[in-house]
Amino acid sequence: MIGELHLEIICDRLKQQFKLEVTCGRSYVAYRETLQQNDDIQYKQFIYDRTYGPKRLYAGLDFIYECTGLNILPIIKIEKELQSRLSAEELNSILEGLEASLHRGPKGYPIVGINIIVKDIYRDHDTTSGAIRACISSFIKELLSDVHQQLLLEPLMSVEIEVPEIYVGDILSDLTVQRRGQIKEIHAGTIIDKQKHVISAIVPLSSMLGYATTLRSRTHGEGSFASEYHSHAAIDLSVLSSLHL
Repeated sequence: MIGELHLEIICDRLKQQFKLEVTCGRSYVAYRETLQQNDDIQYKQFIYDRTYGPKRLYAGLDFIYECTGLNILPIIKIEKELQSRLSAEELNSILEGLEASLHRGPKGYPIVGINIIVKDIYRDHDTTSGAIRACISSFIKELLSDVHQQLLLEPLMSVEIEVPEIYVGDILSDLTVQRRGQIKEIHAGTIIDKQKHVISAIVPLSSMLGYATTLRSRTHGEGSFASEYHSHAAIDLSVLSSLHL
């Protein structure tokens, strides 16, 4: 896994060795959006009937959906009996409409943890592929509109920090107070250096941005760390406003 320090070195090489102008943007955090888990399977009939100038768009769909609240890709299905009554164009419109609508949630991140089955379709002479897509888009938008049910999932990192004993207290305080970290274990001494301690923690990725510089500063260059992806978890509402999403 490439960390920020690796990227800094690569960017510096591009500038110094290859004389290229490099623009470095802010690191991207892979948030995900979902709805709170609901053990009940929900049913929804959604009708889209709009008139734009002289043109009317009409389409209706029956949906069955469930919310798992987990960081898993949405499962999209169309009832076999319904598939037999759909044209190839209508089938593609439904699948593409669902995939596109679930690609970006209210906060701009991919939707996960929602399974949807399309049960039936309602159409008339004003039903078009565009109307079907608009029906699906409006349904997903309405489904995700309840702010009390919305969840934002953030990536958590499994972090191991190696520091001299004299800095352990300062590093622990920084991890728990400033970075919302959860300390798992503290090992006294390493195979290479008995004077160093290893701190194992679970820390949100957003809190680890720029940590290499902070760690070097706090330990006078004697600290090091490694991290890897652990899981996604819901962000507490009390800290959501401070993330500047």
